[in-house]
Amino acid sequence: MTTLPKYVRRFALILGSVLVAGPLVTVLTSAAQVPAQPVTAAPSFMLKGSAVGGVQLIQIGQVLTFNFTATNKGSRVDGEDLVLEKLAGVTGTGVPLCVDADGSAINPDGSRCEPGTIGHGESASFVITTKVTGKPRHVATARLCLQSEATGVVGPCLVVPVGIA
Repeated sequence: MTTLPKYVRRFALILGSVLVAGPLVTVLTSAAQVPAQPVTAAPSFMLKGSAVGGVQLIQIGQVLTFNFTATNKGSRVDGEDLVLEKLAGVTGTGVPLCVDADGSAINPDGSRCEPGTIGHGESASFVITTKVTGKPRHVATARLCLQSEATGVVGPCLVVPVGIA
């Protein structure tokens, strides 16, 4: 078995050290130059929805009510609008009911419930009453999305389906 001369072994050790240390020094010095960004607690809304009464199957011509609730799970107060995006297999009847975080019922702006600011742990609801008009063996649905009052960002969205007998 042949061994490498002493100067080649030293050169290999030095070269290996430089190859490891060079990128490490570059990463550490560039990371030190990036200014730290302050951490802000973003609101985090949870959206739940259902057919009132737990209805899973309904007949044509019957009244079907959907209830959507947005709850602020974040650490700061913020505003989210509940926006009814689409109804399928049903038609809206009357004016939907928008329920503020304090339990007050307010009139929505068409398909938009604007409850204002919602504190941590508080909720606002949007109640939509409909009449089933779809075909048998199809699905009646309501699709609702949250929209940030501050940024206009849409989401999350939720679809609640109910079978039509």
